[in-house]
Amino acid sequence: MPDLRYDPHSGRWVVVAAERAARPHTFRALEPISADAPPGCPFCPGNEGETPPEVFRTGTGAPDTPGWRIRVFPNKFPIVTPAPAPDGPAPAPDGPADRWRRSRPATGRHEVATFSPEHHRSLTELTDPEIVELFQVLRDRVVAHRAHGHVSTQVIVNHGKAAGASIEHPHAQIISVDFAPAVLLEELEQQRIEGAVLARDGRDHEGPGELAIVEHREPGGAAAVAWAPWASSTPYESIVAPREDGPSFADASDGAVAAVAVAVRETLRALRDAVGEQPYNVLVHTRPNDRDDDYQWHVHITPRLQTIAGFELGAGVWVNIVPPELAALRLREARGGFRDAADSAVDVER
Repeated sequence: MPDLRYDPHSGRWVVVAAERAARPHTFRALEPISADAPPGCPFCPGNEGETPPEVFRTGTGAPDTPGWRIRVFPNKFPIVTPAPAPDGPAPAPDGPADRWRRSRPATGRHEVATFSPEHHRSLTELTDPEIVELFQVLRDRVVAHRAHGHVSTQVIVNHGKAAGASIEHPHAQIISVDFAPAVLLEELEQQRIEGAVLARDGRDHEGPGELAIVEHREPGGAAAVAWAPWASSTPYESIVAPREDGPSFADASDGAVAAVAVAVRETLRALRDAVGEQPYNVLVHTRPNDRDDDYQWHVHITPRLQTIAGFELGAGVWVNIVPPELAALRLREARGGFRDAADSAVDVER
């Protein structure tokens, strides 16, 4: 019988259709990204002039020339744009005094960070030093955006067209907005309702059990854990959080960022090995800068393996055809078994 499960992070109910778990390996895999870049890829070395001038790089070379390892530049087609300078033209007014037509300028900052000069190297292909450097660069860009006074910053990776990627060359985006996004406000409200710091409690409760996927520990002792939420809204969804408590990605230590970076990559490799190359979104949740609530920054990995259909849209209830405990088991096994605990308690055939 399908199981109705409650997700404390969102306050939503999710249907886990366990009887359909006999079909978890029928997901169609993506074609691997070609090592040969298409002509004119704007994110490849030699085409730096196809993007706005860079704001940061690691590696060698002058700005906007080859030699970089990671390159950050403003998005050419941004979701939000910086507010006009104080002495510049005044922004458009909020609009008519009509409850149906309220608006205001969408201000903020939107940047792109390319992972590697090599066209095919997605997150799963990066080495330990490369994935750690990338996440530390992303953190430092969040710090820079906060210094500009933006309210909230979202770091995202869209992998595959079904996940929203419009350019094949792997890249992340750093998007800052001048309001607190509804998803984060909902998480904070759910924390008030549940009386708990949800990502922290989830980490400590699920990390040792059957929903655990991987735990990575850095040589200096910093660690991070990945687990499948009990009420996962999509197949193979996971959350990654550092063992180091802290509300803000911007303020995370180098060790915590490194541990999360490697845990994210290992979780994505497990997904690839279990069900083939798949589209996914990686989302960093960090406390809005205008709030002081206790919070735990964390990373959501959301594979895009099934279509959101009419029931989900109409009822607001997600349907997941792969039980999270089964997904966690298969992800552990795909990478050689990061954990043995509770594996025997999961019925693979249900």
